[in-house]
Amino acid sequence: MGGGKSCYIEYKNYTEEIKLFHTIIEKFNSRKNINLSDKISKGMWSARKNGRDLLGNQNKYLETRKESYIQVDIINTIQIFNEWNKTLNTEHNTINVEENKNGFSVKFNNYIISNNPFLSKSIHFLLHKSAYCVGCKVCEANCTTGAIKFVNNTITINNCIHCKKCYEIDSGCLLYHSLRFPSGGGSNMKSINTLSNHAPKSEWLNDLFEK
Repeated sequence: MGGGKSCYIEYKNYTEEIKLFHTIIEKFNSRKNINLSDKISKGMWSARKNGRDLLGNQNKYLETRKESYIQVDIINTIQIFNEWNKTLNTEHNTINVEENKNGFSVKFNNYIISNNPFLSKSIHFLLHKSAYCVGCKVCEANCTTGAIKFVNNTITINNCIHCKKCYEIDSGCLLYHSLRFPSGGGSNMKSINTLSNHAPKSEWLNDLFEK
């Protein structure tokens, strides 16, 4: 949602749907010294454009660059990584994955960044998904073969053809992108409003009318 006229038009046309989002905004607000209802009704909730004032924004992704390798520590179950890894199909000698008490750690050599930047980007996107996937289903919508399925926010991937359509998303994961924790485990976050007013993709409409 945007502010001003955009917010007003959206509320008038989709009152019940917008009320649902207002409830979510109220639920995750951590500031107690403001008139939240007033700020929401005027579209002022998006003015700060970061996630510092949202409840539960845990940094689940910590990337550390060493002399010869990159290590990424992720707070999430390794099972979700195993599913998303089917979309990239990385070789065992490309990345090293170790489970630990908080989740799992991934290491890969620095030469990948300089020698194969596309693979490096794909690995990072894979890890973003593995850390922050909450089953928003955008990846499922992008998948042209129906390989990605979410049931009760649990992902299953079968018969993936590695077309990378599910990687054609900002940072590989909208939730990761909206928070964008800085490297090194800092607390500042940027652009919680990056999801803003997204319209359907043109290729989705083309597919719809072709069918």
